[in-house]
Amino acid sequence: WGYAGWSRCQLMGEIARGSWGLCKSMPEDILSTVPGQAYECVYPRLVFAPRNDMSETYGGEAPEEEARRRELRRMVIFHD
Repeated sequence: WGYAGWSRCQLMGEIARGSWGLCKSMPEDILSTVPGQAYECVYPRLVFAPRNDMSETYGGEAPEEEARRRELRRMVIFHD
């Protein structure tokens, strides 16, 4: 299976770059949602860090790259 871990403050840096979205979970996210639709269900509630100098796309100048990263994140979360 492997192992994943973060060094001190690494996760906070990734959140600041916009690599992670945060949202409050709800029981129905797991209990009432078809697994293939979970991402679409929670995506409207995700909150990303505001754009800043650490952001991955620097103000939307690379929308194709941003879309690619978003799809990669979705695939990792749901193992498509």
